[in-house]
Amino acid sequence: MKTIGFIVVALLTLAIIAGLVSCSSSKNNKIMPPTGQLKSYSYSHSGTMAQPFRSYELQELAPDTVQLAVSGLSVELADTIIVPHEVLDEVARIIIKSKMYEYKDNYRPAFEVLDGEGWSFFATYDDDKYISSGGSNAWPPDASGLFTITNYLDSCLVKYRK
Repeated sequence: MKTIGFIVVALLTLAIIAGLVSCSSSKNNKIMPPTGQLKSYSYSHSGTMAQPFRSYELQELAPDTVQLAVSGLSVELADTIIVPHEVLDEVARIIIKSKMYEYKDNYRPAFEVLDGEGWSFFATYDDDKYISSGGSNAWPPDASGLFTITNYLDSCLVKYRK
């Protein structure tokens, strides 16, 4: 009987130690930035209306061709244009600088909201990796990267429009 008690205590002790080790290792599991080349970026900010407030699509169509499409109700200049590859490179730089790869998958408020606004972004890389995030009536603590990219793409639409 003492042997069974000893085995039970030993197993419980091992389970507790394993749990503590796995918890501490997951805290140290830092999310690493993407290492591939950015191939596409999309962002949408919408409310309860059919059309989004803003929608941005930036996509590499060929090694030397990048398309920027901007639309939405709150966008004065909506269009689809070809932009230099540097635009995609700058968006990739902002994603890394703003640590957007650390955003949670989904943001929700502490209480349910039946009306309001939502957002989402999705970035794909040439190594078949992607990062994405979104939210409904909630944002990351520092969403400045999203707004920096939005402002930058607005300026590119004006600059590169023919």
